[in-house]
Amino acid sequence: PFPVQAGDAVTLLVRPENMRLLADDSGHAVNTVEGTVRDSIVLGGAVKHHITLLTGIEVVMQESNHVGRTALRRAQQVRLGWSAQDSVVLPPRTASS
Repeated sequence: PFPVQAGDAVTLLVRPENMRLLADDSGHAVNTVEGTVRDSIVLGGAVKHHITLLTGIEVVMQESNHVGRTALRRAQQVRLGWSAQDSVVLPPRTASS
């Protein structure tokens, strides 16, 4: 653990499988970000989506590849969410890290 206070810069870690695609009107996730689908890759039973956030940062989210899954399109706008217990707060990245 390291000392952190409200307003401090931090790095947030969320495993790709802990992020969820949210419907536009869903307000159930505590933490949310919006972005654009850059690419989706099917890897057998899983699909990895590369999402570019509005800040320009790229994240990867993963979902199960199942019958009835709605495929995402390149350039599609999406909203991702995750629960607080799935978040790990790390010290901020520096130029040397």
